Amino acid sequence: MKNFILVEAPAARRERHLLLHLRPDVEDKDREVSSFSHFSRWLTRKGYADNTIIKYSENVAYFLDYLFEASQSQALIDHHLDLEDVIYSYEAFMLFGQESANPLSKELAKKLGKQNKTSPISLGQNIQASIQWFIDVSLLGLAENGNFDPFFGLFFKNKSRLRSTAEKAKIREKSWLAGTIRHSLRHLSTVKGRESLFPGVKRSLKESQSNTFKVNPFPIEHSVTLVRSIKPSRSRSFHRDMALYSLLASSGMRIHEALQLRFIDIITDKTGSIRIELYSPYSRLNPGLTESETKKLAWKGRETARTFMIEPFASIFWEHFNNYLNLEYKNNVNHDFVFQNQYGRPLFTSDRKGRNQTFKNYTEKARIPNAKNYSIHSLRHMYGTYILNYMPVPGNRIPGLPLVYVQRLMGHASSSSTRRYARHDEDVLDAYIEHANRYLMGQGENALAETRISFHSRQIQMLEKEFEAINTEAK
Repeated sequence: MKNFILVEAPAARRERHLLLHLRPDVEDKDREVSSFSHFSRWLTRKGYADNTIIKYSENVAYFLDYLFEASQSQALIDHHLDLEDVIYSYEAFMLFGQESANPLSKELAKKLGKQNKTSPISLGQNIQASIQWFIDVSLLGLAENGNFDPFFGLFFKNKSRLRSTAEKAKIREKSWLAGTIRHSLRHLSTVKGRESLFPGVKRSLKESQSNTFKVNPFPIEHSVTLVRSIKPSRSRSFHRDMALYSLLASSGMRIHEALQLRFIDIITDKTGSIRIELYSPYSRLNPGLTESETKKLAWKGRETARTFMIEPFASIFWEHFNNYLNLEYKNNVNHDFVFQNQYGRPLFTSDRKGRNQTFKNYTEKARIPNAKNYSIHSLRHMYGTYILNYMPVPGNRIPGLPLVYVQRLMGHASSSSTRRYARHDEDVLDAYIEHANRYLMGQGENALAETRISFHSRQIQMLEKEFEAINTEAK
């Protein structure tokens, strides 16, 4: 962000996060954006999971950074724009960035350094929901109660459009913001029938749910290359990171499940076999965690505690795991979580963006094609894709575990989530088409005609065999 910084609130505060001005001309008493603090308190009271609170807070923070930058824009005056125009311009800003045809969106994308385009799915789901809740819960609630956020006073210091007497009569000074938003988003005050903040993405979302493959598996053919990466000379967490990645690839765990793994979950039976089981952190005590660390625990639920690890990633995991314990793990800690950060605290308490960036750095160094398209979660997708489509099954001619087993292994509540990993039909079609293309290219210009003749010849042969069989039965 250019104009703000998102920080964790002090322990004594009711908010989880605060949004503070970075501009030097803002006095210290006005640095905290009060409407954001109000929104953060609401998120905490609602009891959302820590990851959800972080995502919603980040989405709203970036939106407010956009609004503030818009308040300084000359385009606001040149094109006679008001708050309604600016809010709806955010859609073009997110989807098209510096390539937007919207003058305001294009200008702000350049000023805020927005390089990457946001997908319609992300904008139409999490981001839109975050901003709608912020407007509904925080802005409208504060303005209607007479608590006008000074932040938005800056936004309208250069009003370019004069309002009529009728408009002024309807809108009180302190409720001007509420009146404007109410006019443009009048259905936001009720959850049901809520008007879409960014209607342009509605069709994209609907179409994306029809036949688009929604999971993004890490490429199976390059996965071993990743977990067999060369150790950087200065890295102090290489074996930990590789152990984490190979654990995800071998078991299909969710990231929070792997990060919350404890030593008591690594079980050795009487035969010496080792297995890993996963349990909700809310079903047992978690000694050694502070209050703030406890709030970052997460659990989405699983159908089975047992994990089933596939090769070669299982062997690679145990190799890195042993090196991690011997070379990197800090023993003088008061908790038994397996994965630690550099200070010995549980890794799940570290910054999510930092973990993803570390993963992307490894993928780029390993020269994985399209490395920037993958996140740590892509390893779970790879596991699901492999066991459903390609895993050899004894006694079966066609590879892949039955859907019901894959559903249990992935921890999905619904089989529809598991079906998204199905790739076999597409791969078979690819193979058929590739084979046909190679055949035709090798036969010359008359290949299509010869293919038709070959087809009809096969049909005649089939009919002759059927006719022969009928005659034999008649005799």
